Amino acid sequence: MLVNAKISQVKLPDFFPIFAGRFDDFSVEWYKNVGATISLTMFINIFTPHIGGIIALIKDSLFRWIDRGFSSDMRKTK
Repeated sequence: MLVNAKISQVKLPDFFPIFAGRFDDFSVEWYKNVGATISLTMFINIFTPHIGGIIALIKDSLFRWIDRGFSSDMRKTK
């Protein structure tokens, strides 16, 4: 949000990207560009912490299935 904000009262060097954006206020264009990016980032952050646990569950289930000799009998083991 700070990169895309345009605040004329703040005087910063030209190479400093904060407060040197295109948008003076929240507008339809702001929501299309910045709001969509923030929403996508939040959506990705909902699922990424859980990927490791899901992969571990699949890996453990696969190893148990291989240990049973590719059988679905839960009592069988090598």
